[in-house]
Amino acid sequence: MTGFLDGPLYFLERPRPGVLDPALVRTETEHAALLFTTAGGAGAHLGVLPAGTVVSRADDFREKEELLAAVLARGAGDLWLDAAPGGDPARTYPARRALEYVRSFRRQSACL
Repeated sequence: MTGFLDGPLYFLERPRPGVLDPALVRTETEHAALLFTTAGGAGAHLGVLPAGTVVSRADDFREKEELLAAVLARGAGDLWLDAAPGGDPARTYPARRALEYVRSFRRQSACL
């Protein structure tokens, strides 16, 4: 279930100096982070987002930890993976659990 965390993650953001600002989906009941396993999946959303939004990539576990900490700090409870524009995600995953998994690898204490 966490295999998506082992490869690169792509996300949408509006770059600001010194601030990681990943795009969130806001529904009536939750906030979720949009994450993608391909750059093309993320790029498909650029046409419906504000100008200046870019596709960014998190490769290593340090970058992924920073990304996941940022989405949690912004109030996201879940990760929406590989959602099509205007569509449902291919799968969802709890953001806090993903962060714990990534941190376990950084500490070399991952339990597979």
